[in-house]
Amino acid sequence: MLFRSIGEFHGIKDKSINYHLLGYNPGYVLLKGTKGCPNNCSYCAVHKLEGHKFCFRNPDEVFKEIEQEYEKHNITEVGIWDSNLLINYKNYFGAILEKVKKKRLNLSFSAPEGLDYRLINQKIANDLKKAGFGEISIALENYDFSVSKKQLNRANNIQSFKKTITFLKKAGFKGKDIRVFIMTALPNQKFKNVIDNIKFVWSFGCNVTIFPFTPIPGTEIYKENYDFLKNKKFKDLHPLLHIFVNDKKELNNFIEIIKLNLVSKQKKLQSKHFKEILVSENLIKALDHIPPPPLP
Repeated sequence: MLFRSIGEFHGIKDKSINYHLLGYNPGYVLLKGTKGCPNNCSYCAVHKLEGHKFCFRNPDEVFKEIEQEYEKHNITEVGIWDSNLLINYKNYFGAILEKVKKKRLNLSFSAPEGLDYRLINQKIANDLKKAGFGEISIALENYDFSVSKKQLNRANNIQSFKKTITFLKKAGFKGKDIRVFIMTALPNQKFKNVIDNIKFVWSFGCNVTIFPFTPIPGTEIYKENYDFLKNKKFKDLHPLLHIFVNDKKELNNFIEIIKLNLVSKQKKLQSKHFKEILVSENLIKALDHIPPPPLP
């Protein structure tokens, strides 16, 4: 696995994928082709673990790896496990997609880590659709400026978000194909803020993916809350425990709202609850029939 062009990367050698470890062919391959993050999000450890310098593998080598798995193992899907897939798009991921297109490989793509909506323009949206992205995940985290910038140190731009949704829909993605990540159970976060974020995402007809907050040692948020966290064990930091939520009713709501991740067609909930004054109570009731996520 060789990286180049921006920053330095040492100690990683090319390794072929060994499907014998699984005992079966999963039909897909997971790849990571970038390293580093130029951002300073207070909740994230990527820039702590990989550094701020962004670098990427030779796109020719990444494509050869994809092509080899396609021909040898008949894979049908490629999962790109990168936090910053669209940085330097023309020279990295755009170049890979162009090679896939020229070779006419019948593949679909996914980006489980989510895409930075601020980097998506109409061309990129079109490329993603043509490349076989069935679903697009967008990392918004929180649309409220007082939370996104002041607490998460993430400069969200609502106008840019709106343009991105327009680009994606114009490219052929429907609202149900667009999942927007929302972070919940942050320190001092009220459940109303979660509902406001859900309503904001639903106003575009998109689906919500709930990510309960995990305080990662070494991050800025962890340091800011160290006095509270210093005597906690790692098992106490599990996201489903919502350790920053003290109110019992609020805690139940935070737990229940995770069930949204199991609802593939949120449009029914959107049309039923979006304009309701008591949207939070009605939404919780609508999710009541879904079994809760297992606690650790």
